[in-house]
Amino acid sequence: EPKMNISGLVYEDKNGNGQADSGEALSGWTVQITKPDQSQVSVLTREDGSYSFQDLDAGSYTVAEILPAGWEAVTPEGGSHSLTLQNSDIRGLDFINKLVRYSISGRKYNDLNGNGAFDGEPGMEGWTIQLSQDGSVISTTTTEKDGSYRFAELSPGSYTVSEVEQTGWTRTAPSEGSYTVELKNGDVKDRDFGNHGSFAISGTSFLDSNGNGVRDEGES
Repeated sequence: EPKMNISGLVYEDKNGNGQADSGEALSGWTVQITKPDQSQVSVLTREDGSYSFQDLDAGSYTVAEILPAGWEAVTPEGGSHSLTLQNSDIRGLDFINKLVRYSISGRKYNDLNGNGAFDGEPGMEGWTIQLSQDGSVISTTTTEKDGSYRFAELSPGSYTVSEVEQTGWTRTAPSEGSYTVELKNGDVKDRDFGNHGSFAISGTSFLDSNGNGVRDEGES
């Protein structure tokens, strides 16, 4: 029986045109073939994103890519092809992927009762929120009028979110001073920062003309 081959490309379709353009190849990715006898063989994509399985007999095969963390298969959906080899090679069995991006968001609020929880209290505008990774600040943003903030287009990984504290305010949330966020399978929300303002003592000094212990009209 004649031996046949299966080949294709693995790439990231950055411009969405459905073609493998320059700079879109994904090298070093694992592609796995399941043969008719259910045995499996894996190969790594080359520098240009190409892969191939050679000297195959006629029969039904499944070719699948192994997706690294943070990536999503675009074509084929699910990241695997099922096919039958009959009389000729199969070329152009491509895998198109996209890098998944996530966001981290929350609010900065005036913790009026100082209980460390958001109870519908007013947001605070103009506070600086920092995003760090591996001990270095990689991005900063300023809270909006309603106190909200958001870091978008983030790759999966571990991040730290913290606020730049201001004089006259006491941090009430989070108690640790910052959040450690693991981005894996979706956006992370409600990483809120609460602060309680400075206290004040006030009163009035007056001349108690009639000695009744109450400030009456005319007692300045």
